[in-house]
Amino acid sequence: MGFSVTALLTDFVSVYEPFISSTFNPSEADRSALSTAIFGEYAASFSGPYISLFLFIGLLAVLIVKLFSGVGGPFFWLLVYGGYKRSVKVEPNAYLPIVFFLVTNVVIVFMFILITRYVSSRYAMLFCLLLVLFVPIVIAKIIQKLNQSAIRNIGMRMVILFFGYCAFDSFISFGQSKTFVFDSVDWIAAQSASNSGLLTNNHAVAYYSGKVEDYDQIIRFLTESEIQNTTPNDLIAIEMHFEMTELVESASIKPLLEFQAAFPSIDDQQLAIYKRVNP
Repeated sequence: MGFSVTALLTDFVSVYEPFISSTFNPSEADRSALSTAIFGEYAASFSGPYISLFLFIGLLAVLIVKLFSGVGGPFFWLLVYGGYKRSVKVEPNAYLPIVFFLVTNVVIVFMFILITRYVSSRYAMLFCLLLVLFVPIVIAKIIQKLNQSAIRNIGMRMVILFFGYCAFDSFISFGQSKTFVFDSVDWIAAQSASNSGLLTNNHAVAYYSGKVEDYDQIIRFLTESEIQNTTPNDLIAIEMHFEMTELVESASIKPLLEFQAAFPSIDDQQLAIYKRVNP
């Protein structure tokens, strides 16, 4: 069996060609819609020719924020300090592979977000993990300097305070409990008929319910047409955020939905379940 690099590259490009075309050569309709969404109706008439540049800079800013969040605020500033003080010294034979690895991951992540509007968590995580590996080196250099200074006691207290903050930050950074997702899956399994369909914008609900075949293609925003195309008695499990709240309350969709349950509670509707009914 032959192996063709050209065929592999052709298949790869064919998959991403629509994304590349819409990014670097948007149609007039797409250009107008983007300009209006970003700048408003008035400014859209002036920003149209430069929308690709604005989009490039905006996505780059999103990537920087994502990487900053991935490394963690305290560690990021610690690494900046270490770089400024040249606390991290790498052997020459290891320097180029590390730089090559970091640059490669950043380029891959940026191309993902530029072309598909999606941040590849795998490569972003690899980039952040490699940077975080330098944190113990910076901390060791700081402690070494503190031991040789007159402010040793105060400095060590600051180091302890820093790690105390990091511990507290890591405790709250994982966000709220997601048990409501599995509670909703249990409710769907108990209350829905075996032949009823399920429409959802939550990946976990789609996968664990067993009612969505293409669970890997779930998108964050449901559309009017998707809800309208469901059949009566189908369940619609919606992870509620502003756009979805607006959708279910719209005049064209509200008559089609009958509220069934909300999780974790009726007062805190992070995920709501509706039944499709005839208007």
